[in-house]
Amino acid sequence: MLAAIALAIAQPRILVAYHTETNRTGSLAALVAAGARDAGAEVRLLPVSNVSCGDMLWYDGLALGSPVFWGTMSGRMKLFLDDVQQRCFGWPVMELRWRAGAAFATGAHEASGKSATINALHTFMLSVQMVVLGNEPAANCLLGACATNRNESAATPTWTQQEMADADALGKRLVQAATALKPLHPPPPMGVHIIRPY
Repeated sequence: MLAAIALAIAQPRILVAYHTETNRTGSLAALVAAGARDAGAEVRLLPVSNVSCGDMLWYDGLALGSPVFWGTMSGRMKLFLDDVQQRCFGWPVMELRWRAGAAFATGAHEASGKSATINALHTFMLSVQMVVLGNEPAANCLLGACATNRNESAATPTWTQQEMADADALGKRLVQAATALKPLHPPPPMGVHIIRPY
């Protein structure tokens, strides 16, 4: 019994939240989540439409993913992030400080704005005092994990081995950072609200 309690306390909790319309970003999110699970984390893999305020307070590490829409994050992802502040926390958001954050993006072209999208997601994290991390030095996308949709008409995306390895590495790296930062988290607030579905 005590061993199970100690494991629950020590095991980092990772939330992988994403927006997708074609499941391309969802499939990359699943690879990030798998990397985090392989590193020993408890993982929640959710589209942003299903993320509650309770989920936002639950995690030790957060990975946000979005497709590139006009060179930045999707409108649904932006609406979600705006809604998190308004519905869950108010301003300033202090509840998320010292939690680890990472980001990933998918796009239809090599230069479609994946880095700009990741930077926009990082900006949210920095604004709420999270600790932001990029990927390993060998990654194609140092800011996070990036994948290019090479066949828009395909029912399922075909990622390169490097893109899949980068997503896996980002999940593992997020677990390492979340574990190291966990002792610095502020205590959770007393009341929790639910984010309305979109």
